[in-house]
Amino acid sequence: MEYPEIPVPRRYRSISSGVRRSSSGLPDNVLVYDRHKINPRAGFFHQNDAFFVIYCVRGSGTVCLDEDFFDFRPGNILLMFPWQMHCYLDLELPRRWLYVRAEWDPPETVYRLRNQLMTARPEEVELLARMARIWNECEESAAAWKADYLSGMTATLVCGLLDRCRNAETVLRPVPGKHRLLEKINGYIYQNLGRPFNIQQMAAELGYSPNYLGAAFKGKYFITLEEYIKTLRIDRAKNRLSGTTLSVGEIAAELGFSSLYSFSNCFRRTTGRSPTEYRSASRK
Repeated sequence: MEYPEIPVPRRYRSISSGVRRSSSGLPDNVLVYDRHKINPRAGFFHQNDAFFVIYCVRGSGTVCLDEDFFDFRPGNILLMFPWQMHCYLDLELPRRWLYVRAEWDPPETVYRLRNQLMTARPEEVELLARMARIWNECEESAAAWKADYLSGMTATLVCGLLDRCRNAETVLRPVPGKHRLLEKINGYIYQNLGRPFNIQQMAAELGYSPNYLGAAFKGKYFITLEEYIKTLRIDRAKNRLSGTTLSVGEIAAELGFSSLYSFSNCFRRTTGRSPTEYRSASRK
């Protein structure tokens, strides 16, 4: 299949230097950039505060999204969501992955694209190429129409992926077995997020000693199991606070916290806000 050539986006000064538009309802603060090198923190689990369309131009790797592992190969495309736990493993060089970052409060249907990997179509790659060209022009002149173009193109690209997602044949499945220990841990955590548990319980049920499980996980993924579990729970709490009308107490119980106090305390220490403050800010 013949794919259009994508220009290399010019470097951006900071993560806040995207192109902003004044009207609402469409993606805002759009940023287009490349990744060529392997970031030393690529294997760390981390989160971002925006949507990211990621397209693999060259250089394969494994993308871990929540509990799923995907072989990310040239021609693949995916949408990463705000506060979604992820990391990159087994990265190959030479590498070029194109990123489109956007702040957006999208229609609820867009969330069907969570953890959906697809092979990009030529028209989608052409759209990405046009976005890279316009982004490079924005470096010279940040005209309002260019912001509108990038915003509209981002929405068009995501909506096109959503239409394709409805046809299950276009979606590539997660690949099991490449990181078996992490798969077991993630599977256990996601099945048990709604109840209190500790590392000793998890290790016993998975058939490992607690010391081995903790050391193996941190040695491979550079984060302690305790911190990882806490981050997953807070990530889920953010989604529930911004996307549902459940009370803070109901969310605390759903995520396995022993009390409303322990949930609120953990949430504030992690985010700097109380759950109520976070919910209010996310709905402005």
